[in-house]
This record gives sequence, C-alpha cells and structure tokens, in this order.
Amino acid sequence: MKKKLILSSLCLILLLIMMLSTTLAWFTDSKANINTMVAGKIGIEQTETDKDGNPFVGSNFTMLPNVEIVKKVTVENIGNQPCYVRTLFAFEDATYTDENGVERSVAEMLTTKTPDGVDIDIPTGANKVQFTVNKDGKTTTYTVGYYVHQSQLPNEENNSIPILESITLKGEADNNWQKAVGDDYELIVLSQASQVSGLDNLGNDGNESPEAALNTAFNTITGEWCATWFAKVLGGTATGNVITVNP
Repeated sequence: MKKKLILSSLCLILLLIMMLSTTLAWFTDSKANINTMVAGKIGIEQTETDKDGNPFVGSNFTMLPNVEIVKKVTVENIGNQPCYVRTLFAFEDATYTDENGVERSVAEMLTTKTPDGVDIDIPTGANKVQFTVNKDGKTTTYTVGYYVHQSQLPNEENNSIPILESITLKGEADNNWQKAVGDDYELIVLSQASQVSGLDNLGNDGNESPEAALNTAFNTITGEWCATWFAKVLGGTATGNVITVNP
C-alpha cells in the first residue's frame, strides 16, 4: 500500500511538471506573425505602421540626420487571458570613427520616441547585449534594447499598448556614420508575452513583477538568447550569439 502511495505521488508530481512545461512552451507563428513569441495559452499580435497608418514594410529604411522615421509599434492581446509583454529591439550597430577622430557606435547616434516617454532600455558597457548575423557573405552586428510593459495587458478593454513612435538619427551624425551603415539602416522588432497565471508572484516578497515573469518564461536577455529568439524571425540558425541565414 505504501509503495502504491509513493508511486501515485511520483506520478502526480511528473504530471504537474509536464503540465507546467506544456504551459510555458514557446510558440511562434511562422506564417502570419513571425515577430511574436508566447509562453502559455495566450496570443499577441505585433503591428508596425508608418506615419500614414499603413503597414511598415520590412525592417530596413534610409536614415538622414534630424529626419524622424515614423515606425509605430503596437502590441495587442488577442488571446483569452491577460499576459505580460516585453518588446526587444535589435538595432543595427557597428563601431566607426567620426570626422573628429572620435570612436563611436552606430546605435548611440539614434534616439527613439515612445508614447509614454519611457526610454527603451539599451544596456551599455559590460552589460551591452549583442548578436551578429551572417547573411549573403556579410556579417552585421545588432545591439539589443528592450521595453517591458509594467502591468498586465488585459484581454478585454484597453488590450493594446503602443510601444514605439519613431526613430531619429542625431544631427551630429556625419558621413562616416553613413559609410558604416551603408544604404539602409535595419531595426528588427520582436515581442514576447507570457501567461500571468502561476507567474504573478515572482517579485520581491511575492509581489507582481512582469520582468521576473518574462525572465522565467523565456530567460534573461543575453546575446545568446537573443540570437536564439531572433533566429526565428530571420529564418536562420543560432550558435552562441551568432545567427547564420543560409541563402
């Protein structure tokens, strides 16, 4: 009888682990909405539009000093339960020397405008998060910034959040910046969402913490993990923090 009870308990524990693993599995829509990733039985949609409200086609655009590029990014909860959301921005980056002989970063010459005035967090120095992409014989480096929505995104009223309004190249960007970038600049956007149930008490003293929930569901934001996530968007394979996209 004791053995049966122990066996039943073990089966129950295994079942709970399987249920949790299933709940937190990653899902991406490779056909219609490849720029989203969810953990749990939820659904989100990321839209990118231009100044006229039309779909923003592609991830490349021409940058000129002091010219605002309107690229509105919005995330909508299309599932049947609330969720936590964070959006990752892969900024094309490179090191270059400006006309005054100062070494600079391509990405540091950009400013972003958000609807609520909250800056997109772009780690710098030792905390800088980067990955590279090998495609068509060219290697491009991306620096990753992110935005975490600091509350639950409901599935009924007010179920969408505007995240990005525009991106602008600073006026002091010179011809060497343009040479480092080439004809077009690239900004790739990916939104992730996790379920709330079971992940709503992971903050200090059991408080709600969207960032802790998303880190649990997907992992912390590192170059290696970003390569894994963005490889799904780019249709490539990730090894470490390097994505290879075959022709």
